[in-house]
Amino acid sequence: MLTFDEELFMTCKGGTRLAVVLLAATLAAAASCSSGGYGNPTSPGGSGGPRELNSGDFGPGGTFEHRFAAAGTFNYHCVHHAPMTGSVVVSATAPDTLVGVDIASSTTPFPAANVKPGGRVVWTNGTNMVHTVTSN
Repeated sequence: MLTFDEELFMTCKGGTRLAVVLLAATLAAAASCSSGGYGNPTSPGGSGGPRELNSGDFGPGGTFEHRFAAAGTFNYHCVHHAPMTGSVVVSATAPDTLVGVDIASSTTPFPAANVKPGGRVVWTNGTNMVHTVTSN
């Protein structure tokens, strides 16, 4: 247990700022920051907490980019189109640190993506519909 006698601030990704005042109180529980899917990722396949991927809607010609810090397999889908599922495999043996995923259809799965840890994946919407990239 930790004891604090000061005002602490927590800033969530997305700009939400939380103030926690602890006056000679004992911190016995962890504070969590819910920011609509942004923040520290859970482990691959983890439950609860923020999701690794949460693009929100992006329309025709739009892009979504994400950097993957940890190795693992990250499964995702489009919330608007059930056939659109995919996965990103993050591995030291992947061929590159930058991978592009071109979205060309709302009726087929996303193309495969393999990237090194620390690498980025950029999804580009080449359709005339709105899509998302959302962790399962």
